[in-house]
Amino acid sequence: MQRLLMALPILMLVATPASAATLTTLWVVTKYGGIVLGIVLILFVAMRKRPREETKIEVPSLPETPMFSETLLTMMFHTARLSGDISQNTLQVLLRSYKHLTGNTVSQKMITAKYAQTTEADELLGIVAPFSRIERDTIMRACVDVAAADGALTSAEHDFLMALSTALGHDAAVFRDQIRMALHTDRPRTIVPTAMPA
Repeated sequence: MQRLLMALPILMLVATPASAATLTTLWVVTKYGGIVLGIVLILFVAMRKRPREETKIEVPSLPETPMFSETLLTMMFHTARLSGDISQNTLQVLLRSYKHLTGNTVSQKMITAKYAQTTEADELLGIVAPFSRIERDTIMRACVDVAAADGALTSAEHDFLMALSTALGHDAAVFRDQIRMALHTDRPRTIVPTAMPA
């Protein structure tokens, strides 16, 4: 490119007689044209490589209703007790489902406290109204997961889940689909690595 720029004034000189001023101008363009072109190219490359500011989309999270996490865990333990003693497998499913749905981990202290806590079904069904639709869906999903942990529903579990579904305002068809999906999910049968309360 620079050779072309240097040859340009010679070609122009041969083609037409030029004045001294014109020759001086062409000489300056030839001498500094390559430098200017190089600077322009460097600036162009630098502008293209400059990191663009990413537009970050903030998705507002729904505020959690007070006592939701506590109530959810209580509901899950109540459901786990409906078939008798809470098995290791049921407890494992309960803890995994709770973490998956809320992002929170249940501590050993919380597990012990929930084992000691007993709550009547009517009392639990009476406190779900203030929760948001998402929270009520989460409660239903969690309780279905726990009830289906052993691969089948007892009549006590089925009756409670039906009453819970009604209290949460769920459609009966949606409830049946949730049960069907939960019972046909392959669950790993792992043992909970925590000591059971005495």
